Amino acid sequence: MYNSREFIDETIQSVFDQTYSNWEMLLVDDCSKDGSFDYIREKYKGESRITVIQNQVNSGAGVSRNNALEISKGRYIAFLDSDDIWEKDKLKVQIEFMQEHSAPISHTSFSFMDEQGEDSRGAVDVSPLVDLPKHLSKTEMGMSTCMVDTKLVGTFRLSEVRARQDFLLWVSLLAKGHSSYGLSRYLTKYRIRKGQISANKLVVVPKTFLLYMRISHIPVPMRFIYFLRYVFNAFAKRSKVKR
Repeated sequence: MYNSREFIDETIQSVFDQTYSNWEMLLVDDCSKDGSFDYIREKYKGESRITVIQNQVNSGAGVSRNNALEISKGRYIAFLDSDDIWEKDKLKVQIEFMQEHSAPISHTSFSFMDEQGEDSRGAVDVSPLVDLPKHLSKTEMGMSTCMVDTKLVGTFRLSEVRARQDFLLWVSLLAKGHSSYGLSRYLTKYRIRKGQISANKLVVVPKTFLLYMRISHIPVPMRFIYFLRYVFNAFAKRSKVKR
């Protein structure tokens, strides 16, 4: 989390509200300047399922998630950004889904909300199965929806780049032959905040192009084709909600 005091209580509460109760929460503060770390550490100091740590220096989401992975104990790893929220049956439904399909990785459909928590128009519906070519063409795997079965995938770590480390994580795992199974239920709400990196396509697209050019095991012409597909789908991402 970074400067998330305004939203972090709602995020944490969405985990407490889960119908699946056998979880541990690893909160990593990336040197927030708004008092988030002290606030969370004090408020939840008596909660045995929550561990709060802080990076030594501001390092970005990749380092923060890796620090959490270093001390994680569970078989299933789920990610939740500090301003997003889960629906109350997210963990239960997703774990059962993964067990039913023997899925190494899974992701779910998700909807959007604004800074005030009000539903925002649009949602992302997911494909039944995502392999590497599909991921490179359409980045539908929202990080706060994803879950990894470490028994099937093994130990993994994220790139420490500042932007798109989630994209690179899935490239690395899918390139090993894994696929991500899509659960077509809206189990996560993404909060759209002014100025956030993932919402600013004008910033993200050029950086993403450079990442595509670094995927060495794919021929250069195909990197361009996948990137063009990504750009088209990125701007068409918020489809009309179908419930």
